[in-house]
Formats: sequence, C-alpha cells, structure tokens
Amino acid sequence: LFRSIMECVTPDKRGYVHQRLIDLFETIIQQQVDEIKIQLEEKEAKVTETHPKDSLLLIKEQVCKYYHIPVSDIMGRNRVAEINLTRQLCFWISRYLPDYFSLTLIGSYYNRDHATVINGVKRIESLYSVDPNFRHDLENILLLLQRKGMDVSDHFKMMSRIKILK
Repeated sequence: LFRSIMECVTPDKRGYVHQRLIDLFETIIQQQVDEIKIQLEEKEAKVTETHPKDSLLLIKEQVCKYYHIPVSDIMGRNRVAEINLTRQLCFWISRYLPDYFSLTLIGSYYNRDHATVINGVKRIESLYSVDPNFRHDLENILLLLQRKGMDVSDHFKMMSRIKILK
C-alpha cells in the first residue's frame, strides 16, 4: 500500500507524502495500542471484581449452610458465639485461598475491618489446635467446598502446620 501510494506521487511531493503516511500509520498504531490497553484493563477489572465475590460468596453460603445459620446473620452486627464462630471460619477459609485476598478485602466483604479478620483467623487456628470436634467440622467444610470446585489444598497444608494440643 505504501509503495503504491508513493508511485502515484510526483517526485517533488514524495517527502511530504512519505512523512504524512508515517504520521498516519503511527496514529493508527497508537490508537490500536490504546484500545488494547483499555480492553485489558476492563478484563482485569472484571476478573478482580467478580472472582473474589464468587469465591467469598461460595464460602459464606456453604459455611452458613453447614452450621444452619442464615447468611444475613454473619453479615450483620450480631455477636452471638455461634454466629461469630461461623463468621471467623469464613475469614479463615477466605484467608488461605490460592488467589490471595487481602485482609482488608475479606473484612470489607463481611462488613468488618482487617483487625477483626486477623483476630478471627487466630481464633480459628487456636480452636483447631484444642478441639477435635471443631477439627472434624473444619475438615468436613473444606471437603464440601472441594466438591463444589474450590481449591482447598492450601488449607489442608495450613492445618497440618497447626500444632495440636492435647
């Protein structure tokens, strides 16, 4: 295309046409690069926006279902022991997903701050180390999530690192 255009131009105008064509091609290329960048940013935004919600929603639903607690209870300000434990278990499971979620993101998902998430994670690990019934419940919940397609291998690794007290 470039050569055919240059052949049609008189020799005295070739320099000018040559520069204008180069400018035109650079503009077209830059517009395409900008469009690709926008598409990539939109795609990344969709992935980071939907994926955490999907994983966290599945965790919340399955843990609540296991303990027969309405999802609305763990999202509210209720501090009854069973509801707190269920919420903290959701924190712990969310914390060790292969797709790392920050403590702030987990906390904001459950209408809490990051310090509450840290406290909940520590409480679950401490309870796991002393309560065999809780260990059994946690393993069952993780197996349930695994059957739903969630990768929980990191959770089992984490559980193996927790020292069991007798």
